[in-house]
Order: sequence, then C-alpha cells, then structure tokens
Amino acid sequence: MSGTSLDGVDCALTSVTGSPPDLAVELKAYQYRPYTDEQRRRLAFVCSSEQAGVADVCELNVLVANWFANAVQASLSEIGAVASDIDLIASHGQTIHHAVTVTGKEPATLQIGDPSVLAQRTGITTVGNFRPADVAAGGQGAPLVSYVDWLLHRSPVEARVLVNIGGIANLTYMPRNAGLDDVLACDTGPGNMMIDHFVELMTGGEAKWDQDGHIARQGAVDENWLRELLADPFFRLPPPKSTGREQYGQALADGLWSQAGARGLAEADRVATITALTSRSIAGAVRDLLPGTVDRVWLSGGGVHNDTLVAWLQADLTGIQVAPLAKDRSELNAKEAVAFAVLAHETVHGRPGNLPRCTGADRATVLGQLAPGRNFHKLWQAVGPAAT
Repeated sequence: MSGTSLDGVDCALTSVTGSPPDLAVELKAYQYRPYTDEQRRRLAFVCSSEQAGVADVCELNVLVANWFANAVQASLSEIGAVASDIDLIASHGQTIHHAVTVTGKEPATLQIGDPSVLAQRTGITTVGNFRPADVAAGGQGAPLVSYVDWLLHRSPVEARVLVNIGGIANLTYMPRNAGLDDVLACDTGPGNMMIDHFVELMTGGEAKWDQDGHIARQGAVDENWLRELLADPFFRLPPPKSTGREQYGQALADGLWSQAGARGLAEADRVATITALTSRSIAGAVRDLLPGTVDRVWLSGGGVHNDTLVAWLQADLTGIQVAPLAKDRSELNAKEAVAFAVLAHETVHGRPGNLPRCTGADRATVLGQLAPGRNFHKLWQAVGPAAT
C-alpha cells in the first residue's frame, strides 16, 4: 500500500480466513519501506498533469511495480519467509490521478504499479487496480476501506467513526449494531498532505513531515485565515464524496504558503494553521455530516503520530472519545494495507468489496484485476470451486 503522501510502501503480512460477516483477520508482520528522494521526486512529477507525458507515466507504471516487488521481497527476507509461503499479493498501487467529479469530464482514477509486473517479479498472484471497478459502476472509487471497517470494527453497543489520516483523511461511520446498509463513509479533505508540504517549504526539504507535531505546537493558529480555508465548499458536501492530490496537493499548498506569507504569518504559524485545517475539517465532518450521534472516534494512519494534530482533534470533538485505533504502532500504520488484503481475499472468492452507499456506485461489485503468478493454479484450485 502506498498512499497520497508519496512517502513509501506499507507491507503488511496478513492472515485472512473465513467468510463475511465473520472473517478472521490477523496482522502477522509489518514493514515500512520509505521512498528515496528521487523516487518521491519522480512520483510528484507524474502527479502533475501539466508536466508529465505519456512516456513518463508508462515507465513509472513499471518502475513502481518493481519498487513494490523489491519491498515485498525485502520484507519476506526480514521475517524469514519465501514467496511460496504467500498465497496472494494485494496491491493498491500508487494513485497519480483521481478526478471523478470534474464537470464535463469522464470520471477517472489511475493507480500505477502494474500488477502483472509485480506478479511476475515475485511469482505471487496479485490483485490490483481496485478503484476503477467502483468508478465504472458509477461510484467515486473511494473510500473503499469502509466495507473492511464494518467487517472488523462494528459494534452492537457503540456508534463508531473510524478516521484514517493519510495524505487525504477519510472516515467510516457505523451506528450501533450497523448493517451494511447503515454504513456511511467519505473523504473529509486534507490529512497529512498539505502539512507535509508546508514543512518541506519551511525547512527547504530537510524535513518531510512535522515530527510529533512539534512545529505546529510552537506556532499559533490564525483563526481568521482558518475560517477562510474552512469555507471551501468541499467540506460542506454530503457523503458520498472523495478527493485527492488534484484538490489538496502541491499546487494548492504552494499557493497557500505564499498567501500566508503575504498575510505576515510566521512559518510555524502557517504549519499550525494548516494542521488545524485538517483537525477542524475532520471534526466538522463528524459533527455535521453524519446522520446520528457518535460515541467513539478511532484514529489510524500516519497522522495519528502527529501528537499536536491528535490533541487538537480531541479538543475539537469534546464529548466524544477520540483515541488511536490500536496501541501498537505497526497496527496503526498497517490499517489500510490490511484492508486491501481483505479486499483481495474477497475478490478471489468472487465477492463484492465496495459499499454503494459509501462510494455512490450503482451496485456492489467485485473489485480489482487479477494477475496470475507462478502459484496461480495452486491458488485457484483452493479458492476457485468455493468462490461465491
């Protein structure tokens, strides 16, 4: 799994057994493989439609798959496993374009890192390209983790919201004793993406993120500027909705950084205010966009390690229990990688992985594209006859 932050690859060795609604899911091992500066530069380049050409995208589609294959092989080596121990790779790919609500344009999403290259390099059958199936069914292709959130975290006694703070933040809402038709999900807006870019601008690229929220904690939030930022119409749109780098990426961050400078804001104050934008937009979605009360908010993703962001979110959601989803750092970082492992498991068993109420799709559909590896016949003999 590699998200919109363009920071690296999450490799989660996951055991998935059983069938819905009683899947048993266990994280066996987790490794994080950061991108090099050059890899991040190349990814950021192809994410800019004004600069990148077809040849750039085509080459990087293969390169990203090779990077993923290297990450898989290194992770297996570290835990003393080999490819034949693994049944299936679930590869989200690297999103470089997600534009599903542009007026006059065909809805489209593109994740690079070709699954066939990954399957051939590792020998392991791979499921990838999960999002286009939902888009083709009339959905926004996101968020897709809501089905897995329901499988693993629904409660008969609590109304829960799961918030994942990656480059973009998203939430899943489940009322008490939720059925699939009760689940609601959406992207809430920027997560870490603009915070990270502000920190890079502040430090001349020396730092890639705000470690523990230290910079934001030293700054002061400019409430007047924050009110202007929160006037963004996206924050008021009801679910289902999704967004990405096209709306909250480098171009916007560069413009806002300059805008803050023109207002006379100190650099730490700029980081504090953009951090507050993430907190307030998430809190606003929890308070204003959901149909019922919320007892507990569970946090995951890279943003959960920003102590200042978490503290501000807890303050913005007074009266609701807000805490990390798990105490173990690996479990927090691996959440979305584990979710796509579950979705791949559902795919090879012929079961839908999207929730139309969450993505806006016309129907539930099986997600992803399957690229056979050397273990394909063995895998299909095991799951093919049982696929339902």
